Amino acid sequence: MSFGLLQRSRGHAAATLAATAILLALIPVAATAAGGHAAVPAGHGAAEHAAPALGARLPLWSALPFAGILLSIALFPLVAPHFWHRHFPKVSAFWALVFAVPFLIAYRGEALQSIIHIYVIDYIPFIILLWALFTVAGGIYVGGSLRGSPKVNTLLLLIGTLLASWIGTTGAAMVMIRPLLRANAWRRYRVHTVVFFIFLVANIGGSLTPLGDPPLFLGFLHGVPFFWVTKALLPHALTAVAILLVVFFALDTYWFRKEPAAAPEDGHDGQSKGIRIEGLHNLLFLLGIMGGVLLSVRSSCSRSPSTGTCTSSCRTGCATRS
Repeated sequence: MSFGLLQRSRGHAAATLAATAILLALIPVAATAAGGHAAVPAGHGAAEHAAPALGARLPLWSALPFAGILLSIALFPLVAPHFWHRHFPKVSAFWALVFAVPFLIAYRGEALQSIIHIYVIDYIPFIILLWALFTVAGGIYVGGSLRGSPKVNTLLLLIGTLLASWIGTTGAAMVMIRPLLRANAWRRYRVHTVVFFIFLVANIGGSLTPLGDPPLFLGFLHGVPFFWVTKALLPHALTAVAILLVVFFALDTYWFRKEPAAAPEDGHDGQSKGIRIEGLHNLLFLLGIMGGVLLSVRSSCSRSPSTGTCTSSCRTGCATRS
């Protein structure tokens, strides 16, 4: 199955390269639009922005649709999986309308402006970045044959965790889940490996750059410096990762010793021994994505021609250059 998918992906290499090039061109445009959407004197507070002021006036119960869609995502796949897989777009649209319709009726033009603002400044740049990282990560294939021992599994989790902050948690999960599952296919006790994979690769690993996690990218769009999260969260991330890897290694060692079958040798599934990586040229596109995001800061962090003050969205970065 994976070999067939790999062959088809090679057949579509030209389309992938074209899509990546388009996305690389769009990233600085979208992020620049997000960063330079307002020029407000530094002495004025955030209360002058329509969205924060409107958000402060909303009642607490207006957050219920958000809670509803989160509960739907969490519960429907468990209690009604067939309904969810067939109708999840309708469920999402339902919760969106539950909030949007009374919101528009109550606040009219101000509400419409806020919704458009969220789409243009937050949602579209985020989707462009996610699409770019997803495309690049999809072109990287980790093959070979490994034996799912505690040491090998811990190493795979560590590699995926390190990748997550640079190609996104989704991209790192795409790249690393297949070799992890192949390595442990022979094992009877293996569920915990996927659980810790979710903890480390799909969550904590993306906490060190705006490329890794959607909320961090939204913060970046609103003026948080790119490497601020790296400096602020690095000690906490390292502590959490170290604790989880130690716990995982202990659990995996315990279950590994309980395996009824002997561990196979490398190459047992017909693939070459060790690890092979295909599509390393996609790392160049990854550097292009990072460059596009970083250059967008330079173009959007500027001073207002009329007042000489920094734009509100990146006041920190502008101030440091003064």
